[in-house]
Amino acid sequence: MTGKNFFDDERRRFEDAASEELRVELAAEGETQVNIYLASEIEGLIMSPYTLGLACPSLWELPQIQSVREKRGRKGRTATPINDRVLPQNRFGLAMFRGACVHELSHHLDWRRFVSAHVGTTQSIAATTEAITVDPSKWSWNNEPPIWKSHEYGFIRCALFLSDRMSQRGVHVNWLSDLIPWGEYGYKDPIGYAETVRQEISDSRDKPLGEILKRLAPKEMVKLWAIDAGAQLLQKVEE
Repeated sequence: MTGKNFFDDERRRFEDAASEELRVELAAEGETQVNIYLASEIEGLIMSPYTLGLACPSLWELPQIQSVREKRGRKGRTATPINDRVLPQNRFGLAMFRGACVHELSHHLDWRRFVSAHVGTTQSIAATTEAITVDPSKWSWNNEPPIWKSHEYGFIRCALFLSDRMSQRGVHVNWLSDLIPWGEYGYKDPIGYAETVRQEISDSRDKPLGEILKRLAPKEMVKLWAIDAGAQLLQKVEE
């Protein structure tokens, strides 16, 4: 790696804050650090311009990822590449970068919903990556999952909690504009989603995040998601 990337300082600030926030969860897996990777520093990694980030528990196995980790002197298996190539190098880009980092790290918190039982080899990682980076405008309902797949209510809850925790640590994330593309996923009332966990978030800031997320999601959130997801499915059936 040569030169300094525009997003490097923000990346390090996020890694430090996230590693401290998730220290209990990381320790349970024998880990100490959250690692954010920049797409531009990973040799051979091609990410669609429609994709800001990737999250998969086994991405760390890729030799290119391991090489960057070693050069940076980092430890740990959390591998979250962020597509810095498509982000503007200004304050708006930095805000999008933070939102993408929280978004992808939330997938790691909700990984059981995100990764199939077959992930664990370079081949399955490549297949997963290819599926994620398909241009949404080219998706076919007959052979592709709905756009919100892997972004169900469990993920939304993780993302809202983590964005609040990171903001409390001085890494501000605008959950309304930079965390989740609500409209793209067909989620009509983002403020409504946030309201279902507002009190829970406020009351549990002194508890480890992993402990909180073991609880069932609020019924109000599940209902909101079921209505939005059901509306999309019905629309596709009627087309």
